[in-house]
Amino acid sequence: MIKYYLILLFVALFFSEHAIGQSDSTYCYRNNFIPTPTFTHSPENGSILGVAGVYQFKVDKTDEQLRSSYAHLWLAFNLDGEFYGDMRYNIYTRNNKFYLEGAISRDYIYDYFYGIGNSGNNTLQNNINFKSTYIFQKALYNLGNNNYLGLQATYEKNDEFTVTGEPIEGTTPNGFTPYQLVGFGGLYVNDERDSRVTPTKKHYFESSIMSYSNKYGSDYNFMSVVVDYRRYIPLAADYNILAFQVKTNFTIGDPPIQKLAMVGGRQIGRGYISGQYRDNHALQVQTEYRTDLFWRLGTVVFASGSVIANDVNDLSTYSNVLVAGGAGLRFNLNKKDKSNIRLDLGVNNRGETGVYIGFGEAF
Repeated sequence: MIKYYLILLFVALFFSEHAIGQSDSTYCYRNNFIPTPTFTHSPENGSILGVAGVYQFKVDKTDEQLRSSYAHLWLAFNLDGEFYGDMRYNIYTRNNKFYLEGAISRDYIYDYFYGIGNSGNNTLQNNINFKSTYIFQKALYNLGNNNYLGLQATYEKNDEFTVTGEPIEGTTPNGFTPYQLVGFGGLYVNDERDSRVTPTKKHYFESSIMSYSNKYGSDYNFMSVVVDYRRYIPLAADYNILAFQVKTNFTIGDPPIQKLAMVGGRQIGRGYISGQYRDNHALQVQTEYRTDLFWRLGTVVFASGSVIANDVNDLSTYSNVLVAGGAGLRFNLNKKDKSNIRLDLGVNNRGETGVYIGFGEAF
């Protein structure tokens, strides 16, 4: 079943013109807080009412070289009284010396399990619904020339599972019953982008590893390795950007199905349901053309191709490439420091569609 989303952001049009911030002209940067009510609806979640807020700021407003930081908070309830909460933040300290990124959420997850692998008979097998508490933190130190080295940690507790659908033949995969994950790892980042939220030029590279072990209190033992490269090419003086991304995910060990390499969702493979295809390893590429239309509005077109495999050597065969593409609209919340809300419509090569809403670009 394809999710669809509706969101009411009309108040954001008002607040973006009258954002709460510092008005002193001596400051190089104006901090902005932009609140908005939200409404989402999908067949499985029902209607969800909430409020969201984005705070965009610099810890030192007089430093033009300091990258801007942001915090995003979303609080909501559905008609059954169930609570949803999500907070995400990216903070650069003075002189860009440290970079902190984190997330804290309490959510109701609706995981559609189509099986493992890149089979052509990709059909829905199970709906796996559960509550999830998620905490994630990165801390990186600037080595110079935009090279960052750091540590990362995560805690995840998933409980109150409800599983519907056909029984699994043979051994049921991990991830159908309550579990806890605790992981630690490291990462290297080279970030030359002019903006983390809405980049327009240069590149981003990340190589990271995360280890989950019983020694830390995790219910499963496995390791995840991610390599992510992004490139942004300005095509004209105005906002016309051609963006590329190449991303690989490698999973080693015995993970739950929710931690396998996945295709689909709001970031990459738009047009596929998140996790519609999943396996131990994935190689994914996408490109996107972005341009402004008028006032605060912009538009994008995008395309992606993904390959998943049980054995890493099979990624190079490029068999059963999962193709998707689409287009979207953008609304700029902050004229001084471009920050978009995006609405994307993706279509996959099976003719299925997905609608995605988010803060900032997909990559």
